[in-house]
Amino acid sequence: MAMTSTTVLAADADTPAVGECWKATGAAFTPSVPCGTVPVVEVVEVEVEVVAMTEPVAAIPLTVELGGFAFDSAFLTPEIENSLNSIVAEINSRATSDTAEVAVLVGHTDSIGPDEYNMTLSMDRANAVQGYLVAAGVNAGNIVVAADGADAPVATNDTDGGRAENRRVTLIVK
Repeated sequence: MAMTSTTVLAADADTPAVGECWKATGAAFTPSVPCGTVPVVEVVEVEVEVVAMTEPVAAIPLTVELGGFAFDSAFLTPEIENSLNSIVAEINSRATSDTAEVAVLVGHTDSIGPDEYNMTLSMDRANAVQGYLVAAGVNAGNIVVAADGADAPVATNDTDGGRAENRRVTLIVK
């Protein structure tokens, strides 16, 4: 379907929004943005082809940091569960099949303890989140689980507060 759009160009086309200050609506011109008193120098008609989309627009990836894990624990707090409850529908809406990778869970720890233990604990945290999501109705085939241990801190590990921020699971919804 073709449509004709008429734009009146003003003398100062470098000024924001001036290049499109009037639009043709049928036989009449109506303002589309406030332009002030700029003299009209040219009227341009452009034929535009309107095409239906055949491919869906890709959703913007969503990243959520699920913090609040206690020291040396993979138990989900009520705050983490509330965050997960609010995102289950979004995860399911993005799944195109039972095996499409939609959600990536990456477990993290603070730097206290041996690297091998922290890697296991971070995987336990990611698995706990996965278990909750599956129980809430997300297909397990849509979730990928990984662990970073203490390798990707978001805060310093030199303070109690910083270490607490690093005890988390990163949820990426594609």
